[in-house]
Amino acid sequence: MGLKEGAFVSRFYGNVSLSDCDVAFMGPVNVSGNFSGGNSLLRLPVATGSNYTGGDDSPVIPLNVDGIATGSLSVLAVNASDRLIPSAPALGDNYVTGWKADGASNEALVLANDDEATVAAGLYLKAR
Repeated sequence: MGLKEGAFVSRFYGNVSLSDCDVAFMGPVNVSGNFSGGNSLLRLPVATGSNYTGGDDSPVIPLNVDGIATGSLSVLAVNASDRLIPSAPALGDNYVTGWKADGASNEALVLANDDEATVAAGLYLKAR
């Protein structure tokens, strides 16, 4: 039986804490608890074709956090076939879904792409 489009291929049951590391989630990941990061880089593949809209024809969002996102984690959008090649995200692309802790700064998840297109457009990751 094949994997259904939009299904999570990796799941962390409980909380995830990243510290002083470089991690690539090149397929969709769901964290059932809280997610915290410190002095770390998280690489996520850029959207190709349609944006991550959640529709039937849309790719899945690379990281979903059911709990609260805290700390300070740099998120680098990368080429979907090579985690070492940064790739400019587009305005409106969704890369992470999760909740920002009450009173936390917008630095829980920070877009780390520093290419000219990303900087000129003023792109950032939006927390809900």
